[in-house]
Amino acid sequence: RVAPYFGTPDKPECHMLYNVTTMCTTWHTVATADTALLRRQLDILAGLPQNCIFQNYLRCHDDIGWGLDYDFLAQFGMQEVPHKKYLNDFFTGKTANSFAIGELYNDDPRLGDARLCGTTASLCGIERAGFAGDKAAQEKAVRLDLTLHAFMFSQSGLPVLYSGDEIGQLNDYSYKDDPEKASDSRYIHRGAFPWALAANRSIPGTLQNEL
Repeated sequence: RVAPYFGTPDKPECHMLYNVTTMCTTWHTVATADTALLRRQLDILAGLPQNCIFQNYLRCHDDIGWGLDYDFLAQFGMQEVPHKKYLNDFFTGKTANSFAIGELYNDDPRLGDARLCGTTASLCGIERAGFAGDKAAQEKAVRLDLTLHAFMFSQSGLPVLYSGDEIGQLNDYSYKDDPEKASDSRYIHRGAFPWALAANRSIPGTLQNEL
C-alpha cells in the first residue's frame, strides 16, 4: 500500500518512510505470541522494489496505532474492534497474562479505537517487574527488550533507536502534573533523558548495563 509513495527508480519521490506497519505488527506479536501476521508482513516487504527504504523502529515520539492487516487476521477469528481492545487491554495491564504498563491516547469507546503510549521498557514488562521486585520477571522482560531490538536491527533499512531505549527508560508520569500536558498521554514516553541512570551503564548488574 505504501510502495507508490516511493515513486520509481527512474522517477523517485519519497526517499524514506517510517515502517509503521512492521512496528505495530511486532507489538501485536508480543501480545498474541503468534508470528503469522509478522511473517506475512516481512514477506511483503521483501517483495518491494529496492528503492523502497524504511526507517525501522519499536518506539518513537508518537503513539502506537493498530494499523494491522485485519483481512488477514479475520481468517483466524480476529475482528478489528475486539482485537484492538485486546491489544490495548494487554499493554495497559488489564489482561491476566499482561506484563506491560502503558496508557491509552485518544480513546473512543464508541468506536472501540484507541492508540497506545509507553516506552519500550515499560511495554516489555521491565517497569512492572521492577516495582514488584520480581527478579525473574525482570530478566525475562530484559530478554524481550533485547530480542525486539535485535529483530528491529535485523530488518532491511535504517534502524531508529528512540532516546532512552538504550538504557531501558521507563514511563514518565510527571506530565500529569503539567496542565499543558496532562491531557496528552503521549508525554509518558517523552520524558527527559535520565543522565544519572545512564551513568549506571558501566556498572555490572544494573539494568542500564544489561541493556
